[in-house]
Amino acid sequence: MKKKESVFSVIPKALVFGLIIGIGFYFLFDKFGIKTYKAQSKILTTSNEKIKDDDKTAYTYAETVNSNAIKKRVIENLKLDMDPGELDKKIQIQAIANTHILNINVKDSIKLRAEDIADEYAEITVAVINQLYKADAVVIDKAYPNASLAKTSEKDSLKVGLAAFITYFIFGSLVVSIRNSKNNDEEEYVEEKEIRKVVFTKDDDKEEYDYENDYDNVKESYINEDGNLVQEYYDDEDNELSQDINSNEDLSAEEDEDFRLYQNKENNKDYTIIADMPKYDDGDLDV
Repeated sequence: MKKKESVFSVIPKALVFGLIIGIGFYFLFDKFGIKTYKAQSKILTTSNEKIKDDDKTAYTYAETVNSNAIKKRVIENLKLDMDPGELDKKIQIQAIANTHILNINVKDSIKLRAEDIADEYAEITVAVINQLYKADAVVIDKAYPNASLAKTSEKDSLKVGLAAFITYFIFGSLVVSIRNSKNNDEEEYVEEKEIRKVVFTKDDDKEEYDYENDYDNVKESYINEDGNLVQEYYDDEDNELSQDINSNEDLSAEEDEDFRLYQNKENNKDYTIIADMPKYDDGDLDV
């Protein structure tokens, strides 16, 4: 009997697979030709005269400009083939602690597009802040042409490794389940062959004959005048039956011995002699 595999036996293999994929992604991502560029634009949200040490307006501005309305305007102005949700994954609005500086960070696989998105978003952000808060926000550092090749982060590698782990676990569990199911089918088939028996149905219409009771039906045995054994039986209707058993079973064989063959030398034929004739002298028979 084969031992069933547990689904949890897949976990160690899936963990090793996820680690290999995650580490490989971290070190070999750039060598595979898959590159990501990072562009950054800096915004000063207010003039130096209005800066206060305890002012937290930069966080307020960051939340204000992180809107789908601004993202839609960026997509329309740059004629990008993407929706606001896709653009949101590329953009990060960062408020620097204890300052009035906002960083517009953009990641994209195309260097120039990353720079254009960062600069366009910064320009629209400055316009919105100045319009809503009457601030003197300005762009102090543009992204173009300073975008750089972004290194693969540990966070991205962790995501890839986790995805590999989950994928391996799902497919591995499915394979184990199918294998256990096949083993169960084979075991049931073998057990069915072992317990299979040939069953004979009893025919109630036929009467069973007990051969052992033959001797019980014998009424009497004796030797008749001819020297033969006679046994009398009772039949089913209590009638007596007599049967003569001839003890001289080889009678026919003995009678055959009385016949002899005579060979005629003239024609080479055999003749059967039925009986011996007595010899007569010449003149005994008058023919």
